[in-house]
Formats: sequence, structure tokens, C-alpha cells
Amino acid sequence: MVGATKKLSSGLLHTQPVQSAKQPVKSKSRSAAVQFLHYWGLMCSNIIFSMVNQISFLSYYAILAIYAITNLVLLMLGLHVGLPTAATIAFLFTTCAIINELIDMLVTVNPKVNYYKAWFAEASWYWAVPTVSATAALTIALSLCEIYTRTINMVFLQLNSLQQYAVNVPVFLQSIYYSFFATTAVVYILTNALNLTHKYFVTNIFSGADKLHAKDQVVQHKSKDALKAEKPSLLARVLRWYLSHPWVTFTGSLIGASLYAIGDSMQMGALFYVLAQRNLLVLPALLSTSLTGFFFVSTLIERCCIWGYNFQHYNEVNVKDYDDKAYNRIHDNAVIDLMQQGPNVRSTFTYGRIMMVCVLNIAGGFLHFSGVARLIGILTSVGYYIQQRLQLSFQAYGAHKVTNKSDALKRLFSPLASNIFTKSKASATSKNASKKAKVVDNDRSETHAQHSAACCC
Repeated sequence: MVGATKKLSSGLLHTQPVQSAKQPVKSKSRSAAVQFLHYWGLMCSNIIFSMVNQISFLSYYAILAIYAITNLVLLMLGLHVGLPTAATIAFLFTTCAIINELIDMLVTVNPKVNYYKAWFAEASWYWAVPTVSATAALTIALSLCEIYTRTINMVFLQLNSLQQYAVNVPVFLQSIYYSFFATTAVVYILTNALNLTHKYFVTNIFSGADKLHAKDQVVQHKSKDALKAEKPSLLARVLRWYLSHPWVTFTGSLIGASLYAIGDSMQMGALFYVLAQRNLLVLPALLSTSLTGFFFVSTLIERCCIWGYNFQHYNEVNVKDYDDKAYNRIHDNAVIDLMQQGPNVRSTFTYGRIMMVCVLNIAGGFLHFSGVARLIGILTSVGYYIQQRLQLSFQAYGAHKVTNKSDALKRLFSPLASNIFTKSKASATSKNASKKAKVVDNDRSETHAQHSAACCC
């Protein structure tokens, strides 16, 4: 009995240190996981990484502008519009879209973040961080394959449309077009995905992980007086002017959103045409036209909703502390108030458009691939959809400015109506004055004639 007791006690003595040894291992693993997220954040906040992100963004949208201008010219040539007029209109449309996308870039690179409840308890981060990070790396890789095949498909469909108008692009120009478009798209998506995936990790999945190292970071903030004393750049002045005038904002947003809607619907129409030519998918004309029209309207609404959020966010972050007058003008812009929509509306149209784009990409993959490659194309579309949902969640679910739409409509149209009324009133007054002047002149003429007759007598 005594021997058994000794064995039991010795067993307990030996098992206790083993349990205590496991705890430091988990603690070290958890601290290593947090350290990994910290260094990931440092990489994304590095000035070189930020420059590459912004340059790739601008390069991608520059080549996308060429793509959009070409699409618009083709559309207007089909409507028998002259080439110079078509090119001018296409350039104006693209300029409006680029202005809106510049603001979108500034918001996307530095989104407004809100901290939510973490998906995993902090004690389980030692295994959750590597697992979720590996999953995220897989979705990023799939999305890169997807954006590559998507841009290749976009260029292929556009070149096919050009051939219908007897426009033959030289082979070397086609190669440059394909290469530059695909490369800028891949670099832009990669840098954006790394930046926004990290922000999503530390604000949602592993919420607060970035705050654990906040004490090690010394951030120096400038005073408001110093910020207001800084001279704004030419681009900043242009963007503030654009957002300060309601009718300019309305025109630019409507034209820019229409450009995206035209591009999406033309891509869908061209895809249906090629699929029918190759007997892969033949849809009734009514169905294909309805789908194309629905895609046009949904893209138009989605862009306006997202840009409305972007404009308000840009005003709060990039204007408020620098220029009080510009901030107040933008804050009171009735068009931006009308564009403000809640998270439910924004997320519905945003994620709906992403899903439609993925369906188009899958259908486009059937043109270029066969067998297992088509299955891989479906997987890349799924990865792209997950990544886009994650990246756009900041804009889709971000807090918006609550506005009174009827009051915004009154503020928008009241000055216009008052100007019209003032002009019509001034016109009526001038007409009455001219009539009175004519009556006076007639009276004077009659008096003069009577006086002359009297003198003759």
C-alpha cells in the first residue's frame, strides 16, 4: 500500500512539470503569431510598399482607361457617331471615372477601420493565425490567377470586337497590351490584398492584435494649425473643387459610373456573342439583352453607392484637418448626401457585382481552357470572390453619414429653381419696362404730332 502510494505520488510529481511545460510553449507560439502579424503590418505601412501599391493602382487604371476609351469608341461607332466626336466623348467619360477612382485609391489604401469581436479566443491564436494566414495566402494566389485570366479575356474580347470593325492591331502591340494590362493588374491586386487582408485580420479575425505592439510605436501627429498651414497639392485642390460643387459631382459621378456600367455590359454582350459563335452557349435574344441591361443598372448603382461613401470618407480624413471652408462645402454637398446608402444596400450591390464578374470570368475561361483547367478556373473565381469580399468589406460595411434625402433634394434643386425664377422675373420686368418705354415713346410722338399740327394751323 505504501509502495503504491509512493508510485502514485511520484507519478503526480512527474506529470505536474509536464503540464506546466506545455503552457510556455503555447505562450511562445501565440507571441510568435502576434509577432508575425506585427511584421506583416510593418511591411504594409512601409513607404516603399505604399509607393508600389499606389503606382500599380495608377498604372492599372491608366491601361484600364485605354480599354474603356476603346470600348466607348466602338460603341459610338456602332451608333454611327463620327470618330473625332466619339474619341472626345470617350476621353471625357474616362476622365470622370479616373477622378472618382483617385479618391477611391486614397480611401482603399487607408480605409476607415472598426474593431469587431475576434473570431478566435486569444489563447488559440498560436494555431489559428498560421491556419488562417495559409488560407488567406491560398485565396490571394487564386485571385492573382483569376485577375490574370480575367484581363487576358477582356483584351481578347476587345480585340475580337475590333476585328468586327476591320481594325487589325499589330501582333507586337497586342503582346504589349496583354503583358502590361496583366502585369499591372497582378501587382495591384497583390499589394492591395496584402494590405487589406492584414487590416481585416487585426480588426475582425484577430481583433486587437495590432494594439499589442502599439506601445512600441511612437507616432508623431502634427497640430491642426500646422496641417492647415500646409499648401495643398494641385491634385488635392482639383479633388476638393470637384467635391465642393454639387452639379459637378453629380455629372462626374454619373458619367464615371456609366462608363463602368457600359464596360461591364459590353463585356457580357461580347462574351455571349463569342460563346454563341462557338456553340458553347446560345441564349435567346430577350434573355441576353435583359441580363446585359440588368448588369448595366446594377453596376451603375453599385459605383454610385461606393463613391458616395468614398467622398464622405475622403472629406473626413483628407480635408477636415486641412481646409475648413472646403470641408464645410463638401459636407453640405447635396449630391453626396443623396449618394449615401446604408451598409445593406452597399453590400448587396457590391457583392452582387463581384459575383456577376466571377460568373463572367468562369464563362470566359471556357473559351480559353478545357478539361481540368476549367475546374481550376472555377476555383480561382471562388478565391477572387473571397478576396474581393474581404477587401471591399471596409467600404461596403463602413459607417455612413445619415442624411435626409428629401432635404438634400430641396437643397439641390432650390438654388436652380430660384435662379430660373429670378431670370424669368428679370426677363418679365425687362419686358414690362420695354413696353412702358414704348408707350411713353408713342405718347411723346402723338404729342409732338399734335403740337406740329397746331403750329401749322
